[in-house]
Amino acid sequence: MWHNITETSGTISPKYQQSRRDVISSIKSDYFAVLLSPYNDGINAVEFIVSAAGVQGDINLSGYNEDSNWDAVWISAIQHTSFGWMVEIKIPYSALRFSTKQEQTWGINFMRRVKSKNELQTWSPIDNGIKGITNQLGTVTGISELKPPIRLAFYPYLSGYYEKLPTNHKASQSLNGGMDIKVGISKSFTLDAALIPDFGQVQSDDQVYNLSPFEVQYAEKRQFFIEGMDLFKRGGIFYSRRIGGTPTSNGSVSNNLLPNEIITENPSETKLINGIKVSGRTSGGLGVGLLNAITAKTEAAIEDTVTGIARTIQTQGLTNYNIIVFDQNLKNNSYISLINTHVYRRNDNFNSNVTATEFLLRNRANSLQLTGIGAYSRIDNSELINGYKYQLRAEKTSGTLTYGVSHNTESEEYNPNALGYLQAPNEFTQSVFAGFKILKPTFGFRSLSSNFTLYNSSQFAPRVYTSRSASLSFVATEAAHYFTFGGSGYLDIENEHNYYEARVPGRMVILPKFYNIDFWISSDYRKFLAIDATIDYTVGDKYGANTTTYKLSPRLRFSDKLFLVYSYTFEDSKNSIGLADNANDPIIFATRDISTYVNVLENQYVFNSKSFVSLRARHYIKKISYNDYYALENNGTLSNTSYNDLKDKTYTNFYIDLSYQWTFAPGSTLSLVWKNTIVDSKDYIRTSFMNDLRETWSNNQGNSFSIKFIYYIDYLMLTKRN
Repeated sequence: MWHNITETSGTISPKYQQSRRDVISSIKSDYFAVLLSPYNDGINAVEFIVSAAGVQGDINLSGYNEDSNWDAVWISAIQHTSFGWMVEIKIPYSALRFSTKQEQTWGINFMRRVKSKNELQTWSPIDNGIKGITNQLGTVTGISELKPPIRLAFYPYLSGYYEKLPTNHKASQSLNGGMDIKVGISKSFTLDAALIPDFGQVQSDDQVYNLSPFEVQYAEKRQFFIEGMDLFKRGGIFYSRRIGGTPTSNGSVSNNLLPNEIITENPSETKLINGIKVSGRTSGGLGVGLLNAITAKTEAAIEDTVTGIARTIQTQGLTNYNIIVFDQNLKNNSYISLINTHVYRRNDNFNSNVTATEFLLRNRANSLQLTGIGAYSRIDNSELINGYKYQLRAEKTSGTLTYGVSHNTESEEYNPNALGYLQAPNEFTQSVFAGFKILKPTFGFRSLSSNFTLYNSSQFAPRVYTSRSASLSFVATEAAHYFTFGGSGYLDIENEHNYYEARVPGRMVILPKFYNIDFWISSDYRKFLAIDATIDYTVGDKYGANTTTYKLSPRLRFSDKLFLVYSYTFEDSKNSIGLADNANDPIIFATRDISTYVNVLENQYVFNSKSFVSLRARHYIKKISYNDYYALENNGTLSNTSYNDLKDKTYTNFYIDLSYQWTFAPGSTLSLVWKNTIVDSKDYIRTSFMNDLRETWSNNQGNSFSIKFIYYIDYLMLTKRN
């Protein structure tokens, strides 16, 4: 496929900036893209992108979702000329999945971004009044008698680590090896296997000091669990970080210590032995996905400081995770799906089965849609616990004015969390929403949209009120200078009856109403200096509670190779009400002054389209100072108390991720990574930033140096050479 990108108005100078693979849309660069939908179902497609600097990007599209973590092996080249630039793209059939029909019609579109105009041009027109891209592709006919080659590829790896943890006096070394395998079972189905995988080089999580009653949800960064996972997201019952996550009994080890015993090792992650997934779609539009993963038994090491006797405590047994999903395409770019997750933990007497169905029904014009989810959970852990949920959403999705309604029910015992993520069940919630947007530039705006929503929430059982609120938001882009800005407002219509903050089943606390407003700006990313800035203000009805948040993020493009982003966030919260102590009765609440500082520096230098070095450093500080204490009464109100036992706290963490990656052949990489970790917690307030930095750096540090070599072996290329 060859494309000659030129201008009818004469010679142009294309904008191009070097970047890492798949990081194209957010940089100052022209690009050309081709979208292919072999099933032409209006839902699923793949996009191949080449920037004017020759950088590749590929995206797996499913409905309104885009997965830029999907990576295929294909070839491209660019050439700059006196009249513009040219690109040549070679996409092997092994990078695509298609049906077995004798005669086929594929969906197709071509896109070109002209960065100097901030403009996206398409071959098949895209109507801004219709939601979605995959449902607006053109078609290519006459495709017949496809005979794809054998799809068989191997990704063997070898990695080495030199590590010193903050808790260990001695450094450790390790050498690892394993392999990823991709097998084309048929024209439409592919098997992916990760044998003895190594995820030690993934970017560090942005860890926080959590004061909320809910678990912190972290983004997935492991390639095996982010590539081609759209099918497994159906039903909203799969959270991949459960696999290889924190052992279930990790936090209770200290409760089982005998006199004179200490913990010498307590792994924070379970080790993944292997993972296998099969996915694809038949000629009749039936998508099928299977995933299996096994994690090893995890144990904490204990030692008696007097006798020297060592023992272990199991924190999680050998665990088997299974997922199966069926997804059937329907007419009018609609679908219906069924998914089941199963978790079995050996020696823990634990079984979890969760089944869900999800559907999306659209009318012929794709202007109206009805979506729904129904789920059933069954947990067998010494006793049998069953629960369910259902969710419905009806909306108008096209045109200047959009609107809709939604409803969500979660029973008291619904629990998908063995392999999913749900903050808390027992909800009975409704919302009504409306939106407005301009479809063409007008009134000096390139784009403008706004949304308004009303929420009403109760518990499912017993059916009692919890909250009622409203929100309004808008986003606009100014036409002349591509200056984007927006804002939002939120208000509680009534006091909240919160059943989670006390962390005791059945106990409710009445939290005062609060009001929030924020405004943000984002300048033109095409410039040498671009700035993102946000100010957010929240005020409560009682206790003098208020929170002000400032965010500032300058982006500097020093050259087409060097790019830097700095982000500073400061959140200043006064008299924030929250749980202080629930160990005894009465349960104690407190007003707290909480200051949070987050500094993030991201720097990347791209040598060429094949190699780059990147740096990410993050410094996080949270200071908590307790003011007044209150006792929780049975009716949810708070009364004065003499309790005064909590100490103030300063929590700090500091992370550095420095990496170099070289793609020395298609699909083959060499990567070097250094990670530095410091975590510190003190029972007093540090008075200055420099004091905090000095004390943080005086703590024991964790360091990890690693090298990883991955080589791509294509069976077809081997046979061609022979």
